Amino acid sequence: MDSENNWRISLARHVGSAYQESEKVSAVFIGGSIALGVDDKFSDLDIFVFWDKPPSESDREKAVLRSGGMVDVNWSDPPTNAQLQSKLLGSRGRIGQIWPYESNEWSDHFYIGDVNIGVSGFLSSTVSQYLKEISGENDISDDMQIIISAIVEGTPLSGIEVIEVWKEAAANFPESLARILINKAIAYDDSWSACDVFAERHNRFVLQGLISHMADKVVRALLALNGIYLPDPRHKWLDFYSERMAWKPDEFLPRLEALTTAAPSFAVHEIEALFLETLDLVDLHLPGADTGFARDWINYRRLVIRQNPFDWLDGQ
Repeated sequence: MDSENNWRISLARHVGSAYQESEKVSAVFIGGSIALGVDDKFSDLDIFVFWDKPPSESDREKAVLRSGGMVDVNWSDPPTNAQLQSKLLGSRGRIGQIWPYESNEWSDHFYIGDVNIGVSGFLSSTVSQYLKEISGENDISDDMQIIISAIVEGTPLSGIEVIEVWKEAAANFPESLARILINKAIAYDDSWSACDVFAERHNRFVLQGLISHMADKVVRALLALNGIYLPDPRHKWLDFYSERMAWKPDEFLPRLEALTTAAPSFAVHEIEALFLETLDLVDLHLPGADTGFARDWINYRRLVIRQNPFDWLDGQ
């Protein structure tokens, strides 16, 4: 662990202790790049706080203040646009904010010095429910995967016994869930049929969006195949997780990264190759996932219009 990581860990412990002063808190851990050991000079601090009882806004505001941060905006009582702009201008965009409960989460963001602190708060019962759902036969949301991924990778600061129970429950990635997530990732997408149009027109901006969307499908399918919960929908730690993948296309990451600068026609061919190679791996290592239709729709293309439709109608 280098000195950069050391002081971030110390700061995380300081913030965690500020939240732990509330008797409602059952556990706290560090997540994100610091927990993964891939943080750098730009890294924020991601902290997860688990509450046995719903926190009041006062509970959260006091924890931020004890940490040494400020609450400039409480979105339960939103500022006017002029007030918000004034706060942003006065701090060059670095303001402390807390949001009301939404999507099973309390979110606090504030600064200590130049460090952006993000605190994600959940009820302990919510985590227990998420862990039950992963063993079922239903799809789970990105938000659910993200918190479970954070639990798997997180570094406990308090409530170690609670977190270890959660880690053990999350460690078994069910094959049934893998099939569900893979089938969702490779589901039909009619937008891809226009890829040749934008490649031939050299419309790189639109084509890159299509390529990125297909790359997202490939990455999600590979994560599920390898029993890895989605850690971030932007795939910002893909370098780290790619190393953990036992099953992936040859030269996966270099080929994926090359798509950003590849010639349009080559980019189309290469992302399709990665998609099909991923399907091959699914068939080999996770029989039961339905790859047949995906192999078909990836070849669908927008038709070249060669005939005036009125000529066609006249022939009827």
